[in-house]
Amino acid sequence: MTRRHVLHLSGAAAVGSLAGLRSLAASAADGAKPFPWIGTKFTPDGQVLRCPGNTIICHIEPSNPATAPLAAFRAALEAEPYAHKFTFTPPSSYHMTVFEGVIDFNRKPSLWPADLALDAPVEACNRLFIEKLEAFDLGCEPRFRMKVLEGDGNVDVRPGAGIYLVPADESEATKLRRLRDRLSDLLKLHQPGHDTYKFHTTQTYAIKPLDEIETSRYRAVRRDSINALAAAMPVLELGAPELCLFNDMFAFNPRLYLRPRQL
Repeated sequence: MTRRHVLHLSGAAAVGSLAGLRSLAASAADGAKPFPWIGTKFTPDGQVLRCPGNTIICHIEPSNPATAPLAAFRAALEAEPYAHKFTFTPPSSYHMTVFEGVIDFNRKPSLWPADLALDAPVEACNRLFIEKLEAFDLGCEPRFRMKVLEGDGNVDVRPGAGIYLVPADESEATKLRRLRDRLSDLLKLHQPGHDTYKFHTTQTYAIKPLDEIETSRYRAVRRDSINALAAAMPVLELGAPELCLFNDMFAFNPRLYLRPRQL
């Protein structure tokens, strides 16, 4: 929506649009706040910082049919005049998080294993998780079927948000919920938002706030890109979850794969 178009809105047509403008203004205000990953995961100019930790993810491998649609999604944003306000993660890092692990700089009790001292080195946490997960039974087929969340819930988001994903059906949703609960119990890590966690895959981080016009444009581009992605990738199939260790947000290194012991 252009500024000229906004200025010419009137009467009943303007009522609905004003609500949208208030939403955009609120988003711009949010964007003015410091991004939590600046100074922890990235520098103010988008350079990646060291922030070691671990996580359980499903990589989106280069052979996955989703690779081309995700590349098109990224290219659409890279072509925008405000693209310099984002940092783009390498395609080799693309994944969906199944269970959030720990990050070295986040050492609150709710973000750290209950059976490990808060001042223990992150390497000790890695060893503890590896030991526990080596004997873990995935308890289901090592395949997960997801789809792109369609609609405003994947568009009216803070610029730089990941692409939100949802299980392809209720059976997949139940499988993922049970797996997350079992991992939480095993690893003694129950983070805030555990029960309402939104699955996603991340291609970008915002490093500078967008102005109102840029935000409006970003929403339009994102809506078109989400619709195109959902059409090109009706189902995203992912393989066995991996316990990965990382030193930054650009590379997630598999340490072991979670497999079913019996099927």
